[in-house]
This record gives sequence, C-alpha cells and structure tokens, in this order.
Amino acid sequence: MANRVKFTSETKKAFLKALEHDGNVSRVCKAVGISNRCVYNHYQDEPEFREAWDQAVEIAIDGLEREAWRRAVEGVEEDVFYNGEVVGKKKRYSDYLMGRMLSAHRPERFSERRQVEISGSVDHKHSVAPAFDPGLVSQAELETLVKILDKGKPSLEKVPSRALESPIIIEIEPEIATKGQNPIEIEKES
Repeated sequence: MANRVKFTSETKKAFLKALEHDGNVSRVCKAVGISNRCVYNHYQDEPEFREAWDQAVEIAIDGLEREAWRRAVEGVEEDVFYNGEVVGKKKRYSDYLMGRMLSAHRPERFSERRQVEISGSVDHKHSVAPAFDPGLVSQAELETLVKILDKGKPSLEKVPSRALESPIIIEIEPEIATKGQNPIEIEKES
C-alpha cells in the first residue's frame, strides 16, 4: 500500500483547489496522495469541509459549462485533411451542446419535458355489478354462498360464478347473516 499523506489543513486546501479544477474526487485524491475513504469521512464529519467541497465541485461544473459554451457557440478549430495532409482548418460547432444548454437555461421554451398543470373537477360514476341470477349458479356455488351467510360474521371469500361476468368478492355484515332468513332462498322463491 502506498504511503498516504496526513489530512492536514494544508492537504485539505490542496485537495479543494485540485477539486475546483478537476471535479473528479478519485483523481484528485490520487494526485494529492490521500485515500477516498479519508476525504469522504471528513466530508461526512466536518460541515465546513463539506461546504467547501460542494463549492469546489460547483466551480468545476462552471468550468464544464464554459467549455460546453465554447464548443457550442465559438466552435472548435479542426484540421482539414486531403490525401493524408493538412490542407486547411475549419470550425466545428456542437448543435447537441447548444440544445442541451438551451434546455437547461430556458426549459420552458427548449426542454423536451413539459410540465402541465391541470385543475378542475372530475365527475365519477360507479359501475354496478351485474345482476345476480340464481338460476345460473350451480348447487356447489349456492352451497358456498350459504356457508358464507351462515357464518354470522364478516367474511371475504372469492365466489366463482357463471351467473356473473367475473368472480366476485362478497362481504357479509353480521346483521344480515343473523336475521334468520337466507337471502339466497328469498331470491329463489321470487
């Protein structure tokens, strides 16, 4: 393992200055001779160091933004080759960087993402389950329903039925189950 420099106030200053120019913590740690773990521990434990670090990263990002601006607006000079020899120069501009910068600084006009606010009210109507037809229910399905009703306590059970378009969940209140009459029998009589 390589010898590491102690993280003194001078080392902190050197780290922060290098971070302003590079922005990559791993490369800066390597250049200054300190471990990533060491600087991240200080970042977590020392609010003043954390604030200086964040400010150094902002300075590095400002540098990236200046370079993106230069490439997008001022252009980058490139050699023009013919038969393997330089015959001139041309400027290349980055439309991509220009678009990205416009969407960052003027998102309301140039961003592909749009924020839409909708206000008002919505009228919602509930759909009603299809009518129950006991004539289309098998004896086994009727017995399952009767068992649910006879329990005399709230119950949630899935009851498959050809009488309905899809399986249903029936919730039985205790008052209904203890009235003495079975609703299924009442339906069958009518």
